[in-house]
Amino acid sequence: MWNPARGCHKVKDRHPLTGERVSECEFCYMKRNADGLFKFNHNQVAQTSTKLGGAFTMPLRLPRVPAKVFTASLTDFFHKDLDSFREQAWEIIRSTPHLTYQILTKRPQNIARRLPSDWGTGYENVWLGVSAGYQHTAVKRIPLLLAVPAKVYFVSAEPLLEAVDLAAYLPQLDWVIVGGESSNKEGFYRYRPRRLEWMDTLVKACQRAGVACWVKQLGTQLQDELGLRARHGTDLAEWPVGSQVQQFPDPLHRS
Repeated sequence: MWNPARGCHKVKDRHPLTGERVSECEFCYMKRNADGLFKFNHNQVAQTSTKLGGAFTMPLRLPRVPAKVFTASLTDFFHKDLDSFREQAWEIIRSTPHLTYQILTKRPQNIARRLPSDWGTGYENVWLGVSAGYQHTAVKRIPLLLAVPAKVYFVSAEPLLEAVDLAAYLPQLDWVIVGGESSNKEGFYRYRPRRLEWMDTLVKACQRAGVACWVKQLGTQLQDELGLRARHGTDLAEWPVGSQVQQFPDPLHRS
């Protein structure tokens, strides 16, 4: 995991059916980290340390062997407040071709104008993805993602907050991540309702389309409902057989 910055702002919009203002990142773990162990201002997007041993240059210190690096878990890589130092991040990505950077955003409208000048058809070592835990965010964000050239496209339906149909987009996607919400049964960070069939339907749709699917966790609600031992339902061995799916994409599957 690599964080060139930390801090972000929630992306909210109005749910077309309920009229409520909703956000997949309502209970984002970035804010919990800011309020808890790490103590930083979660509302201020700031570059991480560029000093020797600092977080910003972390990829340069990794062994020169192939590895996947989830990028910007404590911010959004395409947030406008990274503009002053994003090119430095792209330079690190270019200089570490042995690493595969998984970049997930809730701001796909910003991607095209914030790509490096030599992006071309995409860097071989960058996967681009969008969050889509609601149907309306899938419809809004995925076409914007697919309009940008990339070697690998992915969607993260985590937290999955309702039934989401990705059938129209699966032929162009390489990977779908699915997961329940990590949260608490009471207090401010309460989990939102979810159903196992939402996940099962999405997994089966990926399997029919030949798209790699990664079930990350069942979430806190299903941990409680199913009597699972692992916190947030993270132990694959405890899951129903149909949910025990953790596949990485083959970047050539669309060829």
